[in-house]
Amino acid sequence: MSNITKPVTLKHSNHIYPLTSLRFFAAALVYILHASNHGLVTLKLLQYIDLSKAVSFFFLLSGFVLSYAYSERRVFLFKFYASRFLRIWPVTFLSLFVTIIFLPNYIYLPSPSSQFSSGLVLLTNILCVQSLIPIPSFYFGFNAVSWSVSVELIFYALFPFLINLNLRALTYTLFLNVLFIGIVLGFSGSLRFYATDAPLAYDQIMLHGLFYINPISRLPEFILGILTCKFFQCNYIAIFRTKINSISYSIPSLEILTRCIGTFLCLLFFLAALSSYLPFDIPYDSIKLIMSQFKSAIFFSLFILLLLICPSHLTSFLSARVLIVLGEISFSFYLFHQFLLIKSTQLGGIVVLGLQIMPPNFFIIFVWSLLISFVSYFLFEKPIKYYFSQKSFLFIGS
Repeated sequence: MSNITKPVTLKHSNHIYPLTSLRFFAAALVYILHASNHGLVTLKLLQYIDLSKAVSFFFLLSGFVLSYAYSERRVFLFKFYASRFLRIWPVTFLSLFVTIIFLPNYIYLPSPSSQFSSGLVLLTNILCVQSLIPIPSFYFGFNAVSWSVSVELIFYALFPFLINLNLRALTYTLFLNVLFIGIVLGFSGSLRFYATDAPLAYDQIMLHGLFYINPISRLPEFILGILTCKFFQCNYIAIFRTKINSISYSIPSLEILTRCIGTFLCLLFFLAALSSYLPFDIPYDSIKLIMSQFKSAIFFSLFILLLLICPSHLTSFLSARVLIVLGEISFSFYLFHQFLLIKSTQLGGIVVLGLQIMPPNFFIIFVWSLLISFVSYFLFEKPIKYYFSQKSFLFIGS
């Protein structure tokens, strides 16, 4: 009999290693997307794959991981809100500060000619409520990628109430959420979808802000993550996992075959989630966007379930320590990479003693993003987490 490798490696009861590693791969996909926007990479594959769907994966994964972490313990509102706020706000504020200090104000929104004051937009970014305002000057203001952090904070505010719902009630909530999105969609036909290059266009309400940025429109992905976790933890799945593992590991050749099939199916579902293909033609961009987000969330849900239930080489690969560390720094990577891309491609990089140390190169900026992420995580995020973890009135979760 071959050595048995469990399909899910746990550090402790509320931490699943492969899912931590996946955060980095999702952040790397966003990096590739933004690098292509800055002309650093050209891939024909991007015609068929929508890398922005990596954000959908973040939202679904957030719902799953939080549900898993709090599945066997009570959610105390103050401690939960404090822990989640201190987990993501300090580094978000740091990225905002770095953007303001190192980038000239004509590079980011709001533009100098905007009808909205920079102070007002800055305040919404500091409070992390910019995603609630469907105007590009707000939700893409300063460090544009931080709009998703604003969405996450809204999800965190709702989580203690969603986690207490049973499967039926949570499914009804998801249905009502989708119904509400449909109603809003029906009354928004006169709005424009994307802003143009005209500065004033970024001061208008956009369909993009209502259906791609707004937390209510992204909430189905988060709820589906919670549902996925509840389904994963049900007794039938536990029994199925035990049976499939015992059968596959009883015969060496069968184990290899099972792990290969599991790996193939995981990758297939992940690629299907990223695919921009829809089985039917939709003439309206807003409806197409909503349908595409739902489709991606469903395939990401299936991907997570398959990854955690069935044996696969992918699960073992994602449990590698180096990938777990990369997953831990992925939040800083996500928040700082765009600043570095802009600095390199639009502002001449950084010249030290006549040497260009930040040229517009895909791999060099990637390495820079990693280095700054390590510094941010180990010298900023972790010390803050450790400091507040010593306070008796707070519990700082991962």
